[in-house]
Amino acid sequence: MRRPAGVATAAGFVYSVGRERESSMAGKQKGNRAAPAYFDSYAEYNRILRSWFVAFGAGGLALFLIEDSLRNALIASGEATPVALLFLTGAAAQVLVAFLNKYANWYCYSGEDDPEFREGRLYGFWSALASQFWIDIILDLTTVACFMAAIWHLFRVFTG
Repeated sequence: MRRPAGVATAAGFVYSVGRERESSMAGKQKGNRAAPAYFDSYAEYNRILRSWFVAFGAGGLALFLIEDSLRNALIASGEATPVALLFLTGAAAQVLVAFLNKYANWYCYSGEDDPEFREGRLYGFWSALASQFWIDIILDLTTVACFMAAIWHLFRVFTG
């Protein structure tokens, strides 16, 4: 699945491209009337999922920082470090995919109106990267796996 140029999907922002133009770009690429609707749904779910991932990762850690009884139980169990690292790794995977998508899509967007820009080596690299949807999938699965492992550690601490 190739993302339309000019859309930083993981970051949840659109740089210099409004939602209507974003949708029309998706439609032009796919050549049918349904493509903009599918793209709008994809973009919205993508923003929501990334927001939840980052909020869950940061919120999980924040909970242990502000709640003394939880923090003390976690420290006493010896599981504080693995749980913190798992939450941080999951959130970091989302930050990484946001950075990759932001820069890849900026290059794609910049090349839309400037044929000379598309001749550059960096454009070629970032444009090729923008079409690699598997990177998003791997980093999303990494986030889910890290969060599930952290929850499993917490479950064992508080039920064991």
